[in-house]
Amino acid sequence: MATGSPGAFITAVLPQPDCKRLIASDDAGLEYSTVEASRGFVVTRTLMTICGAADVLLLSLLSVIGERESGDIHVILFAGFAAASYVYFICVCLLTRWTFTGSQSDIWRKRLQRTFLASVTITIPVIIALFTLYNGFCVPFTYELFAVFEYATVLAMYAFHVCSLPKMTGHVYVFHSSIKSRTQRV
Repeated sequence: MATGSPGAFITAVLPQPDCKRLIASDDAGLEYSTVEASRGFVVTRTLMTICGAADVLLLSLLSVIGERESGDIHVILFAGFAAASYVYFICVCLLTRWTFTGSQSDIWRKRLQRTFLASVTITIPVIIALFTLYNGFCVPFTYELFAVFEYATVLAMYAFHVCSLPKMTGHVYVFHSSIKSRTQRV
């Protein structure tokens, strides 16, 4: 165990790829311990990173290539975006479940994530059905319904990201030894 001087800042970054955890004790000492992550946790975290990157890339391409410029490419990009986002949401929900602390904010975050995941689970098949009815069978008013459900899906996706953000920003903590009861998030 190494000790630090009073007033020194101690920084911990969680979770690291090698899962090292830094624990600050009351006497300003430091204790390092290694915790092995399960294979499922590592795979889920990796899949979340890949799908998150694909999500951002496909959303960027969707903003450049509109439906009027190239309808077929826009449909393919939206399908890829929806699939990548859906897998990303499932991974985030699993990681939230596995890192659940039991705090009131974690309880609300978990409920909101499940609510928005359920709404996306419902709206994506509705979008597919309405798109098929409009393009394949020219059913009246299906395009307007398609647009409403598409915007509802995008809104639910943004809401999921907003409620998940505080969990992701809480991985860097700064402890000050003279203020033992106060922790600041970075």
